[in-house]
Amino acid sequence: MQQKNVPLTTADTQLLQQLETLNPQAVNSLKNIYRKMICSGYLVKMELTPDQLLRYIFDDGQSIVVCPLLPPQQVQEEPSHSLIAEGLSYQPVVLEIISHPHKPDLLLAARYDNYPAQLQHQTILTANLSRLRKETGLVALVFAVELCALLITVYTGSFNTSIILMGWAPPLSIAGIGLIMMMKKYRSSLKKAIHQTIVSGIVTERFSDGRLSWYRIGELLFESGDGTLAVPGQPLQVVFTTDSRGSQGAVFHTTKDSSRF
Repeated sequence: MQQKNVPLTTADTQLLQQLETLNPQAVNSLKNIYRKMICSGYLVKMELTPDQLLRYIFDDGQSIVVCPLLPPQQVQEEPSHSLIAEGLSYQPVVLEIISHPHKPDLLLAARYDNYPAQLQHQTILTANLSRLRKETGLVALVFAVELCALLITVYTGSFNTSIILMGWAPPLSIAGIGLIMMMKKYRSSLKKAIHQTIVSGIVTERFSDGRLSWYRIGELLFESGDGTLAVPGQPLQVVFTTDSRGSQGAVFHTTKDSSRF
């Protein structure tokens, strides 16, 4: 196992500030208290310790004990005694860890190199956004037709300055301005739209406390009330939506067709 110290990122700092079990005043001196490590190696197995922490055992005999960070990014001061953890064995893995002198090391992410996640981002078209897209397309079509007619006129030798100024310039200008305004309106509405992200991949780790379950796909960990969706090694697809305020909701879909991943 190899260990490398790296600086805390802005996202790490924000995450530490959100954790209820960490003293907000201590976060102000992060460089002196918290230390981030990247641990990589060939994982033999992951197991639970008697005090309900995770132990990652590597092929060189070294091991590291960490406390898992389970969404919604909460760490219990007293680990649940009903926690169940299982993961893939004999795999190259990279762990992102934040250590604290008075607390168990915190596992930010676990990446299994052989099983990356596949992400697809889509925009959910509401009725209003769909109508706006059609109207923008219609204006663009009118502008394109007028522009083509103008080019044909020039190409056929019927070019006349007065004809251009009186016949083609006004409608072409109106269509062009309208197209610009419609595109700006569409882009503005697009930013406020609901976006959908589809995450597909092989489950590499699963945790359960008897009430909720968490599934890791790639570096991402998803929460579900269903503990029977998949076990490590099986494919899983997660679809979640994000609105303009950044709030998320998750819907899980399972599939037995592993060839999709």
